[in-house]
Amino acid sequence: MAPSALLSHARPMDHTEAVAFAALRRIPDLHFEVVGVYVGVDTLAINYRNQLGRLVNEFLIFDGSLVRQGHGTYLGSDANLSG
Repeated sequence: MAPSALLSHARPMDHTEAVAFAALRRIPDLHFEVVGVYVGVDTLAINYRNQLGRLVNEFLIFDGSLVRQGHGTYLGSDANLSG
């Protein structure tokens, strides 16, 4: 699934979308395949394979409906944050 498909809609762009579009400019082949989604108390973990085929985990901590913290984790030597 290409992130640009998730971001195409008619409302004004917020900060999160601006960051995502900046990432798309930096990494034009950015895409991912969701491997698993894990739900906890006020948390969400998304395991996915990035455009390089590497496994990544994103951890989101919620305060109500808002994300309070987000953390990306990478497998061992794959810790290249820019993909």
